[in-house]
Amino acid sequence: MRSLTMRVVLTKGFMDSAALLALLLPAMAISQVRTQPSPAEESKAPVEHFPSASFDQLAATRALDRGSATIQGLACSYHGGLMFVAKNSPVMLFPATPYYEEWMQMRKQMKGKELVVMSSEAFQTRIDTKTDDGGNFRFSEIKPGRYIVIVQQSFTEARAVPIYAGTAVNSYGDSADYYRNEDRSISHNDELIGDVVVKKEGDVSKATLAGGKMTLAARMLPCR
Repeated sequence: MRSLTMRVVLTKGFMDSAALLALLLPAMAISQVRTQPSPAEESKAPVEHFPSASFDQLAATRALDRGSATIQGLACSYHGGLMFVAKNSPVMLFPATPYYEEWMQMRKQMKGKELVVMSSEAFQTRIDTKTDDGGNFRFSEIKPGRYIVIVQQSFTEARAVPIYAGTAVNSYGDSADYYRNEDRSISHNDELIGDVVVKKEGDVSKATLAGGKMTLAARMLPCR
């Protein structure tokens, strides 16, 4: 950094050098401040957790060979005591090999806490379909075995939310609060995970996947 130089010429009768320097030095002083991010400001990259079991791609691919069985299912989620079918949502079918089994258990146990992922090879070894407007899905030409089904449901819920509008007091001093309804849009992103067993060729196996906020009332209102 180039130093700052100032030349001072004193004229007779104007000001003595000590007084002038005392006036100028504060303006010439250059302060420096060292800054560093606080721990709260430092961004922490999420840690990815993978299954400890090794992925057997050959076994997984063979498990998805064509058969003559069918898997039919229905997917829905619950929010605010209401049921929402998974309309036009992507559905993925994975074979229940040890790798996928461990991934599913980790995903359920660490939901909302840790990031549980699978290898790219494992993720690409699957069968895809999509639900209809009623949340129904179907996989055909499936061979006997156990499978893991995953539905990704994303939707926006329109809900009337009561908002405090004021308080009224009558002549007796009794008070009552008044509320008005305000329309709100609430976004939901639910991952619905379940498993299904196909016992033999030609069978039609049923699967129901539910997620969201599973209250007691929600459990009494199954997907339909």
